[in-house]
Amino acid sequence: MATGLKHPNLIVIGAQKSGTTSLHDTLDKHPDIFMSKPLKEANYYWPEDKLKGHFQRYGYKGIENRKTLLNFMMRGYKGQKYFGESPTTYTQRNNAERFDIPRRISIESPDAKLIYIVRNPFERMLSMERHNLSRYKTSTFEKVLATGDIDGSPLVLNSMYCFQISIYLEHINKENIFILSFEDFIEKGNDKINDIFSFLDLPNVDSLFVSHKNSSKVRGSGSAEKLPKDIIESCYQRIVQDVAQLENRTGFDASRWNLDFDRWCDAFETREID
Repeated sequence: MATGLKHPNLIVIGAQKSGTTSLHDTLDKHPDIFMSKPLKEANYYWPEDKLKGHFQRYGYKGIENRKTLLNFMMRGYKGQKYFGESPTTYTQRNNAERFDIPRRISIESPDAKLIYIVRNPFERMLSMERHNLSRYKTSTFEKVLATGDIDGSPLVLNSMYCFQISIYLEHINKENIFILSFEDFIEKGNDKINDIFSFLDLPNVDSLFVSHKNSSKVRGSGSAEKLPKDIIESCYQRIVQDVAQLENRTGFDASRWNLDFDRWCDAFETREID
């Protein structure tokens, strides 16, 4: 195996349910980029002692440490400038801080480029909620309803993009982080992909965009308790405040996101939206 790189130096860090798979597949089509395969979400920068147990739970045998993990990431790698992975776990819960991910990246791959694709946070939350209701027959808000612990809810934390990216900004230069709007990625396709290639100092390539398979349209068939309005409002306030902080800290433009409270209150009460 030719390995011009020892560590991934292009990392799509999430957000979950925001088009990371389509982005991963699209980036992989550039001749100077190799995206991890067969594992997309390799979690390379997790603590090594967590890897074996994590992958065993998903049926992968033979991953004992990061050296063996590379065998599931670099099949077909031919020395491209960028070797990437796309683990949404890097911006879930408080994983970035708990697993010391940003610092690990900064030490092992100090010139790494990060891409954070973010989506209207309420659309993302609804997509995740519908996914869990449909696939697992459980509501992601179950813990919130049982304990009132909004701040500990992964559904909320994973949608607080400023909260997530702030930990990375403590260790990685802002110039090495590209924040991409999911909505722009879907609507502007190849233009946005070429913006990423410019960010990576790579030549533009026409017609690489991979159409997004929008699994968020799946309607949940599981049962779910109706969410109390005060719970929805508390989640809403945290998210809206975080969006404002994201704009102030990074310059990201969230103006196209519809954050109307009544619209989202109605949506979460039914778990559906047009």
